[in-house]
Amino acid sequence: MSELAILDTTIVLRDRIAGAVGGPVHVGAPIRTEIGSARVSLFLFHCDVNAALRNRQRIEQPPPLEPATTRARPVHSLAMDLRFLVTVFRDPDPTVATPNELTRLGQIIQALHAAPTLSG
Repeated sequence: MSELAILDTTIVLRDRIAGAVGGPVHVGAPIRTEIGSARVSLFLFHCDVNAALRNRQRIEQPPPLEPATTRARPVHSLAMDLRFLVTVFRDPDPTVATPNELTRLGQIIQALHAAPTLSG
């Protein structure tokens, strides 16, 4: 596991959410005075070791161009569960007739459901 794994995961998730809502996503605590113009906040609130995968050995298969006699190597990794809080905020603009924060939340859920695996 790289020291950047949690940061990289957060960035990929932030970009996926930003693509769904078409605007910036604040990474950090959902405090209105800190989010600026963003209407969505992404906050990592819990990290834990995944108990089911903790003692399961992962094996990296050799590249297909190497001879078949090459042994598979163990992958040294730590399976983690990351729990994020996604918060949507109402537009402060009084000319917006209907609140759209629930629609924005629906767009986020739909995007994450359509592509549940993060990569990148």
